[in-house]
Amino acid sequence: AVKFAELCVKPSFRMHLRTESALERVLDLLKDAPEVPCLNICTAFILYVLSSDTLTSGINLSTIHLMIELVNKNRSKNLINDDDEYKKMKQRILTIINQSLQDDIFYEQRFDTCDIILETFVNICRNNIKEWLKNEARTLHIFDLIIDAINSIVQDLSNNDFECYSLSEILIRYRKVCRYINMLEEFINDHSEQISTNIDINRIYIVQYNQYLLFHSLSKLLDLSLVWFKQYSSTNDHNNKITTTSNIKTDNTKCSDTYDIFRDGCKTIMSIFASLTNDCESHCDRLTSDDRFFSNLFRLLVTIEQSSLPNEDKFDSIALTLNLLINLVQNTKNVYKHLMEDNMPGGSSKKIYEYLANLFCEQESLAAKAESHEENDWMMEDADNDLDQRLGIQNPKNNNNENEANFNRALQKAAGHMENTFVAAFTGIILGVVLLRDCTTYASQIRVLMPQKKFDTMAFILKKFTVFMQMSHAFTPSGVKILQEIISMVLSLCE
Repeated sequence: AVKFAELCVKPSFRMHLRTESALERVLDLLKDAPEVPCLNICTAFILYVLSSDTLTSGINLSTIHLMIELVNKNRSKNLINDDDEYKKMKQRILTIINQSLQDDIFYEQRFDTCDIILETFVNICRNNIKEWLKNEARTLHIFDLIIDAINSIVQDLSNNDFECYSLSEILIRYRKVCRYINMLEEFINDHSEQISTNIDINRIYIVQYNQYLLFHSLSKLLDLSLVWFKQYSSTNDHNNKITTTSNIKTDNTKCSDTYDIFRDGCKTIMSIFASLTNDCESHCDRLTSDDRFFSNLFRLLVTIEQSSLPNEDKFDSIALTLNLLINLVQNTKNVYKHLMEDNMPGGSSKKIYEYLANLFCEQESLAAKAESHEENDWMMEDADNDLDQRLGIQNPKNNNNENEANFNRALQKAAGHMENTFVAAFTGIILGVVLLRDCTTYASQIRVLMPQKKFDTMAFILKKFTVFMQMSHAFTPSGVKILQEIISMVLSLCE
C-alpha cells in the first residue's frame, strides 16, 4: 500500500486513475483497510493525495463512508501508538510528505488517520460541495470531528505559547485550524440559487454541538489572534524582516507573511461567526454572553484601522466585523444598550457608539471626497436631488436594460470610494438599529455626532447602499425589511 501511495504522489500516475472504473477498483481494493492499523493510515494518506485532484470529481457516498470508517477504526485501537509497525509506517508516510509534497500541512505531534482524513475533506470542500454531502456530514458526525479538531488545536495554541513553540510551529497549527474553520463554513454556505434546508439544520447542529464548543474555541482563538496580529503589526517593516524578542525562538519566517496569516485568521473567524449568527437570535444571545469576545470585536476594529494594511484588506476585515455586529445588535434585546453605555476596550473613556459614529463620519467623508474628484458623468444631477437620479439609476421596475448599464457604470466609477460607503453604511445600520430600539433615549446622543449634527447624511448613505444592494441582488428578505425600517426611522429624524 505504501508503494502505491508513493505512486499516487506523482501527478502523471494520478492521471491514469481519473477514469471512474480505475478509481472504483482502487477503492474496492482498499475497503478492508480500516481493520489493519498500518493499512488504515496508509489508505487515509492515499485518499488525501487523490483528493487534490482525482477524487474531487468522483467523490461518492461509499468513499465518504470509507473515510469515516478509517477514522472510527483507528480510534478504537487503544494500543495503536505502541505498535512498532504502525510507527514505522507513520514515519515513512511523513518522509514521503516531506520529500515529495512539501506542502507544510502536517506535523508529527498531530499526524494520524483523523488528521489526514480532515485534510482530505479540506481538499474536497474547496470545490462546490454537493448537497448530499452537506447532509451526510451531519449524520456521519463529520462536523463532530472538525469541531473537536478545532478545539484541540486551539487548546494546544493556548497552552503552549511562544516559550514552548517556535513561530513556525505556531503557524503550522494556526493555518491548520483556519483551514478547518473555512471548511466548516463551506458546509453552511449556500452557493446555489435554491434554498437548502440542510443549511439551517447544519448551522444549528454546528453551533449547539457539545454545549457550544465551537463558540468557545473561536472566541479563544480570536483572543490569541489579536495578540499575534498586534505583535506582528508593530514589527512589520518595509524589509519584511521579523523582529525577535527574548521569549520567541528565531526562525526564517518573514514578518509580513506572518502578519498576513494572523490578519487572514481574524477574517476567517469573523466570517464564520457572521454566517452562524445571521437571522438567528439564540446564536447571537449565546455569543454576546461572552463579554471578552464582545470587547475583542472592537479591539479588532481598532487594530485594523491603526494597521499598515492596504485599504482593500482593511475593508475586508472591517466589513466582516461590522457585519457580525449588525447580526448581534439586530438579533438580541440588550446589545444596543452595551453599544450606548459601555466604553471602548483598553481603558478608553470613549463610548462604543461614539467610536462607531466617528467611523461613520470618517468613512462618509472619504467617500464624498473621492466622489468629488471623479468625472460624475454617470450621475444625473437635478434640482430635486433625488437619490436614484444621483446614482444614475431609474425605477428598477422600468428600463431594466438601461438600469443594468447604469449600475455597471456606477460600480466602475465608484470603485475608488464604494468601500468607504459600505463601511459607513454598515456603521449606520448598527446605529440605526439602536434608534429602532430606543429612539427617544438615544437619538440626541447620536445626532450630535453626525455631520452638521443632522441625520441627513446617514439617510443618504443608507439609501445609496440600499440601491446598490438591490441592483446587485445581494439582499435577503429579512435584510430588506430591517433596512427599510431603519431608513424610515432616520428619515423621520431629518428635520
